[in-house]
Amino acid sequence: MQRHNLQELCDRFIAYGAVIRNYKPMTISNYKGTFNIFFSETDVKYLDELNKQMIEKWFFDSRLKRKWNPATFRHRHKHFNVFFKWLIKEKLLQENYVAEMEKPKLEQRLPRTLNHNEAQIVLDASFHLSYRYKGTNTKYVLQRILFKNRKG
Repeated sequence: MQRHNLQELCDRFIAYGAVIRNYKPMTISNYKGTFNIFFSETDVKYLDELNKQMIEKWFFDSRLKRKWNPATFRHRHKHFNVFFKWLIKEKLLQENYVAEMEKPKLEQRLPRTLNHNEAQIVLDASFHLSYRYKGTNTKYVLQRILFKNRKG
């Protein structure tokens, strides 16, 4: 049985992504970054050295040691998921080692911006507030903050 060099397979997969899947340069760069981190932190050289436990351990250890946030974990997971699907399609791998791996829940964050409708909802909710800022109507203050860059 022929041993497949994992670095060469990653390079082939990235070329496939660039040429056939039309991945953007940033996407290609992200995939390369994920694979480079994996290669630098493990001694894996050949595809037959990979297994589910090793991949899961690497993800778990990276989350702890490298302090990956949930979004980073999920991006790296996606990179390996797509790579393993490609390996299966190429008949080089039997099983997707990350397909059933549990992923951390994403943190709930406030949106950076509000669209016009969302801003209007905030403004309408403030109509019933009795708080006044330095004698100014709260609704007026919110209106100035929410719509300061809007024209018209």
